[in-house]
Amino acid sequence: MKNLIKTNLVKYPRLYEVCRRSYHFANFRSIAKNKIKIAERNLRLYKYFEYVYSNELDYLRQHCKDLEKSFEESKSITHKCLYFPKVDFEKSTPYSEFCSGSENSYIKHYLTKNRWAGLSSDQAFYLEATSLKRLWDIREISRLPHFPFPVLHGVSEQEFIVKMSYCGWSLDQLPIPRKPIKVNNHIQQIENIVNMLIKAKIMHLDLRSDGKNLCIEPSGKLSLIDFDIVVINNECPLSWQIARRKAIVKRFPEGYYNWAFNKINRALLKHKDKLELL
Repeated sequence: MKNLIKTNLVKYPRLYEVCRRSYHFANFRSIAKNKIKIAERNLRLYKYFEYVYSNELDYLRQHCKDLEKSFEESKSITHKCLYFPKVDFEKSTPYSEFCSGSENSYIKHYLTKNRWAGLSSDQAFYLEATSLKRLWDIREISRLPHFPFPVLHGVSEQEFIVKMSYCGWSLDQLPIPRKPIKVNNHIQQIENIVNMLIKAKIMHLDLRSDGKNLCIEPSGKLSLIDFDIVVINNECPLSWQIARRKAIVKRFPEGYYNWAFNKINRALLKHKDKLELL
């Protein structure tokens, strides 16, 4: 059939040239090939989601076993609960809001599930509030001139709201200033951040090279924010996504300290056109 069409079109050179250049006319198998590619792509997506949900189920089974084991072991142990300062909020408080006043503050409202971390709103709220409380409790031990994390002002456990201090611009959203911001002793500041995380037994697993969770003030002081993708006190992660991140970090032979230090330093170097590292 294909050869018959070609022999008839030879009589009309211009029409034959147009048809010859046409992809679907020159190759009648292209439609079948496209269908095969679509089927292969759908199969890859199916295998991917099958892998994701199977991992999530395996993790939940193991997590339930660990919870039962820890519950049996903790029957004779009295745990000390963390005290969170209480603050009253309106129910219409948005997800995040900047508050100006005598001391700038930031309100974070956990409304929905965090699909990147696989956490419910109450789990993400618990990790954020607990991490900030642990870091604030060890500030006197560290004796640093600058507390490189948000200061916990209060929480609302019924509405899952955390009120914290405002730490400045995130590096990935930092506008181009008239003059580069001077960051004095940036190596020492990074070391202070990582050392406090280790002392508080917190593994921050959402350190990004683009500087998303790293904030800077106009004075050049660095702060680390966003503590909902963390592992506290080396406990079992609350989701398989966090467990996977923890497993990836453990593959690095240099350990968490060097991994976190290199991540933060790489984020600063990426924005060196806006910063003056001293």
